[in-house]
Amino acid sequence: MDMADGGITTGWAGGRLQQRILQVAGRRYSLRLETCYWETLTAIAARRRQRLNRLVAEIAALAEDVNLAARLRVFCLEESRQAAQAREFAIDRTSVLDLIESAPVPALAVDASGRIMTVNAAVLAWLGAAAEPLMGAPLLRHFRFHCRAGCTVETLWKELGRGWTVAESARMIHIAPGRVLAVNARLVPVVVTRGRPLCIVWVTK
Repeated sequence: MDMADGGITTGWAGGRLQQRILQVAGRRYSLRLETCYWETLTAIAARRRQRLNRLVAEIAALAEDVNLAARLRVFCLEESRQAAQAREFAIDRTSVLDLIESAPVPALAVDASGRIMTVNAAVLAWLGAAAEPLMGAPLLRHFRFHCRAGCTVETLWKELGRGWTVAESARMIHIAPGRVLAVNARLVPVVVTRGRPLCIVWVTK
């Protein structure tokens, strides 16, 4: 598959049309896209460790009867939107986790699948355990919760990010060899960037 640059029609800087001729799956395409789209496609291909021609071929295979130039523009916009969401969530998620890790009281964060994302030093001191066995493990593998009558943690988790918006009080129990630890806790639903839900469990003792 080869590619050759063609003529360029000037316009505003990001909207300058650049023509390229591509041979994709045995078909020859003469594409005119704004320079900013070619730059975006090139960056995406580099991030995926692909040749630009290969990336365009994959998009062409999905485009079917849709105008390929239009499909490439939509692809660039979708990729840019997803990358922006990922960056925003990373910033927001980091802020939440930093808050938990620096808190003086025992606390941990759990994702929407019910897996522990982080625990702070106060939790480890309370448990007398290392963080490694807890990180990424299902919350309910290590802890049991007794909530108000008619409510269970499983029910709350199904509503995390939707109907569950108010902090819930519960009795939190950890069973270890030779001992049972029980404390009061607050389960706080948090919706971060783009509606991604987390739950912060604060130990109130």
